Amino acid sequence: MELSRRERLFYESLRLQAVEKIEEERAGLITILAQLMKLRRACCHPTLAGGEEEIGSSKLESFFELLEGLLEGGHRALVFSQFVDHLSVVAKELTKRKIGFQYTSTVPLRPKSGPRQSGCSKTARAISS
Repeated sequence: MELSRRERLFYESLRLQAVEKIEEERAGLITILAQLMKLRRACCHPTLAGGEEEIGSSKLESFFELLEGLLEGGHRALVFSQFVDHLSVVAKELTKRKIGFQYTSTVPLRPKSGPRQSGCSKTARAISS
């Protein structure tokens, strides 16, 4: 998946910061892995790595294009993410678009705004374990 121009600029700035931090600190494995994790999170959604919401997320838009087709065909979607806060971003957008969903996990979902579920005719199932 290709990132938007704004996402690429944000990602590149994070990458350069990571390289600088690793070189300055003569970082150990934990620091290197933490920087790689931050870059992975930025690819999911910039806000997961300290970016602004206005940057947008190509991955999220691609998800909703796929979901729209599934829902039109009468299907449900089972969604997993390693990052629970990424599911919160998805839940916020599902609520905004008035698409109902169910969240099942041992970790509580905490969308930044809006209810946990919306009562709409479209339904997606977001589950993480």
